[in-house]
Order: sequence, then structure tokens, then C-alpha cells
Amino acid sequence: MTISNALASINTPPFVGTTGALTLTIVPILEQAIIGSAIPFLGVQIMNLLFYMLNTLATSQSGRIDGIEQEQDVTTSKAVEAFRTGKRGRTLFMPQGWAFAIWGPIFSGELAMCTSTALFVKESMSVAPIIKEMSGGFIGSQIFQALWCASFRPSYTGRSMFVSSAMLSGVAYCLNRAHRAFVYAKTDAFTYCIHFLPISMHFAWATAATLVNLNGNVATISDDPKVIAWTGHLSAIGATALGVFITLSRTAPVYGGVIAWALLACSAGMNQRVSETTKEAILKPGVYGARTQKWLCAAGAAICSCASVVAAAKVFQD
Repeated sequence: MTISNALASINTPPFVGTTGALTLTIVPILEQAIIGSAIPFLGVQIMNLLFYMLNTLATSQSGRIDGIEQEQDVTTSKAVEAFRTGKRGRTLFMPQGWAFAIWGPIFSGELAMCTSTALFVKESMSVAPIIKEMSGGFIGSQIFQALWCASFRPSYTGRSMFVSSAMLSGVAYCLNRAHRAFVYAKTDAFTYCIHFLPISMHFAWATAATLVNLNGNVATISDDPKVIAWTGHLSAIGATALGVFITLSRTAPVYGGVIAWALLACSAGMNQRVSETTKEAILKPGVYGARTQKWLCAAGAAICSCASVVAAAKVFQD
């Protein structure tokens, strides 16, 4: 039995949901165990690297919905067709493809972080306590991301589709805990870029990705254009508010910059739909509210960019 077959045999909504709930419970306990040195620093270093590798393995498995267009063996699935006509065709909160290039620096940055921590950081170094404090959240995020990879599949239909949204929100929740652990720490630029920048980027992108996933699921199961539109509108407003709040309250310019990137990509995603809209189609699902969505996302991107600039200026002043 291959790894893919073994994983597929246990990949069910109850299993993934239960595992996510257990992870949510364990993360605070794990954090305390690491901070209190119940788990030795060497163990923390190894765990960070191993759970990163687990996430990488999960990400590499075929069959996820976002890889469907490259997989010819599933093109006849009704769930796939629902994805193509629903998620890609009707959601109002979908970034242009170029936005997803951010996964490159996130994954490579987290690999560099895990590797450098394992090879070069000693427990006596000043950065070690910060790494210990943020490792519980980081490990939790890797588990949740692996669970998202398991649940973002055509076999998850109906309400089960929202399991993937829950798993992405788990990623954001855990990365929020990790981000909170280091954002107030005083570190030099090199240490920040190697150990903490990838997590800041991942946290912000996971926040946006949760909303993208949620909107796609709503668009797939709902035929009400107002429901689809208002889900998109509230997501744009919510992402903007969260981006400004976290960026300014934590003096975290990277977070605001990534949220701005995501919102700009979502605004660009509406360009073709708005330009091709006819009077006859304006009330159809996925078209209704598209123009408003475009400007909400554009405005949100501008607002978050300004917040990011203000936070960056404060960082340099300090």
C-alpha cells in the first residue's frame, strides 16, 4: 500500500475534524511544556523540523482541489465540476493566480528557519527563549495545514467542505500564537529575517486564505447571489479591519503588507468579471456585487498598506 492510499483510507471528515479539535487542545499545553523546559531544547528543534516535514509531505500529496486542473484522472467528478463552476466561477473573494507565489518564500523561509534553528541555535543564545515560546504555535500550524491538505478534496462535499475552512482557521490561530510570542521581542534584522519573517508572512496569508476558502465553499453550495456577494463583502471588510488592527497594535508591518497583497489580488480577480458583465447577467451568482467587491478589496489593500507603512516607520524609529 502506498502512502497516498494509506492516508486516503483514514481521510474522513470526522477523523480530520477530531484531529483538529485535539490539536487545538494540545497546542497551549505543548507551549507550556516547551517554555517550562519539560521538553528539552534539542527536542524542540527536532519537533519543529519534523512537523515542517510532515506538512511538506502532506502538501505534496496529489488530489487536492487546487491541483485538480493538472490531474486528468478526476476531471469527470461531479465535485470537481462543482468546484470549477462554483469556487472559481462564483466566489467574489478569489485572488489572481500571481498572489499564490507567496507560498514560495513562506515554505523556503520556514525551511531555513527550522534548519538554522536545529543546526546553529544554542539554548544559551538570546534568541532561544523566543524560539521556544513560538514553537508550540508553529508546530500546531504545521499540523493544521496538513489537515487542510487532507480536507481540501473533492470527496468533502456539502457541509463537509467547511472542514477545510476550519483547518485553515486553525493554521491562522496557531500562527497568531507564534506571532504574538516574537513580535514584541527585540532582535536584529538578520535574526528576524531568518527566524520570524516567514511566520509573519504565513500568519497573514493564512488569515486571507481562510476567508478565500470560506467564500469558495459558500459559493459552491449557495445559489443565492446576495449570500455570495455579502460573504465576499464582509470578508473584504473583515480582512481590512483585522489587517489594520494587528499591524498597528503589534507594530507588525509584514502582516499588513501581506494582507494588502491578498486584497489587491482579490480586487484584480474581479477585473475581468466586471468588464464582461452585461445588464442581463448582473443579478447572477458570482456577478452580483462584483463591482462593489472590486473596490472594497482595492480600498482595503490601500488602507492596510498605509497601516503597514505607519508600523514600519515606528519600527525604524525604535
